Amino acid sequence: MDFMKKVESLSKKVGTTASETYNAVINKSGKIIEGTKSKFEISEKEDKIEEIFISMGKTVYEMYKKGENVGDVLEQNAEKIDDLNKEIEEMEKKLLSNKGLKECCNCGKIIPVDSHFCPKCGTEQSDVQILKNNEIANKKVCNKCNAICDDEDEFCGNCGDKIEK
Repeated sequence: MDFMKKVESLSKKVGTTASETYNAVINKSGKIIEGTKSKFEISEKEDKIEEIFISMGKTVYEMYKKGENVGDVLEQNAEKIDDLNKEIEEMEKKLLSNKGLKECCNCGKIIPVDSHFCPKCGTEQSDVQILKNNEIANKKVCNKCNAICDDEDEFCGNCGDKIEK
């Protein structure tokens, strides 16, 4: 009888571990797919900017040849380009954040999101705002070393300490 309880207990543990592993794989796969999708969208926006540049050049030249004022056309197209560049910048920040990275506020070097100083220029970085339960938008902060960890991590990848929920 005792043997059957042990088998049942072990079987539940194996099932739980398999389920947790499956969920972790699904979560990481989702992040990879989301990152790939974002990179594709960024590429599409960059292509759209190139199309606007080409169109703008042709339109300005045609208007110039007719002796028309080209200022309004340039301004309208420049505003479209600015909007697309802002969208690209936000998407790139999101991609970095999903990887636990950020740009230095001074020199633009890519650094870990929990860096207090930039290793390239030495500029002090603003602290990451930690939400309740040590969570940062699908991330956790290790209580021992303050490293940023994925939400599904049980142990810190930096120091190996158990991550408290």
